[in-house]
Amino acid sequence: MVMPPQSGAALPVITFSQDIRFHLNGETIDVFHVPAAHTDSDSIVHFRDANVIHTGDTVFNGFFPFIDTAHGGTLEGMIAATERVLTLTDDDTRIIPGHGPLADRQQIQGYRDMLTTARERLGKLKAEGLSAEEAAAEQPLADLEEEWGDGNFSADQWIEIIYDAV
Repeated sequence: MVMPPQSGAALPVITFSQDIRFHLNGETIDVFHVPAAHTDSDSIVHFRDANVIHTGDTVFNGFFPFIDTAHGGTLEGMIAATERVLTLTDDDTRIIPGHGPLADRQQIQGYRDMLTTARERLGKLKAEGLSAEEAAAEQPLADLEEEWGDGNFSADQWIEIIYDAV
């Protein structure tokens, strides 16, 4: 999609390149840039006092995530973003994913484990020289399908979408 440049009211009032902190209505809010995750411009928002984290599209709770490889997204970046979320959480943290139901720390750990399993298995197939289609035919994520394949993508479809970014 191509959109013409915007000006005036369409432009953000505040921008940041890495991290930024706000103080609003008695709440401390940290916003972290997480590179090359869902895309090349993702952020995680941490409401420190409320112990709430909004992950944006770095977390798809309960299913294989869309990683927009055409716009800089990578599997490694999704794992790093998830690790960052885990460093900010405790057992009482409420986590708002970009997609799916509210999450807790245990669910985010399971999501991270799924992503790292996919990275290991797909990385091995890629190192062997298999194409995305050939890798999908090997069914390397079949055991993850029941828990994580209930969203927009089956394991085979997900492999073909993310394989270039493994």
